Amino acid sequence: MVYCLILKLVKNMKAEYSPFKVVEVVEILARFHTHLGPYLIVGARMAETAINRLGFDPFIMKVVAHTGINPPISCMIDGIQFISGCTLGKGNITVIDKGKPEAVFTMNNETLKMRLKVPLDLKGLKPEAVRKIALTFVTKPIEDFLEIE
Repeated sequence: MVYCLILKLVKNMKAEYSPFKVVEVVEILARFHTHLGPYLIVGARMAETAINRLGFDPFIMKVVAHTGINPPISCMIDGIQFISGCTLGKGNITVIDKGKPEAVFTMNNETLKMRLKVPLDLKGLKPEAVRKIALTFVTKPIEDFLEIE
């Protein structure tokens, strides 16, 4: 009974804020995640693309991330949560352990699947180099690094 009331309340909620633009919040995103890495930015850009194409409602949108929970690929999840407003806490993001840099966004019966065209090899790189790679994804055209269906 209580669960049904909470579910009804959440379904009637609306976002109180507009979504962030990745280019405007890179440093805040990095502080949230505790460092700046390319998978974080890729996830954020995926979420930004989903919002641009499907609209913004973090109470209706759902995300399935195929990353699993092992860094660095799982860092995409933080980028997705931060930009989309879909969170593990609200239960509208699901993580599947496939170890793939891809995510599926759904809203109002529309689906958008995105995957990184070429997985990133960050092994042995110093933090400064990783940060530099991440920054290239902030403004790079989305079609240059993502396949979108």
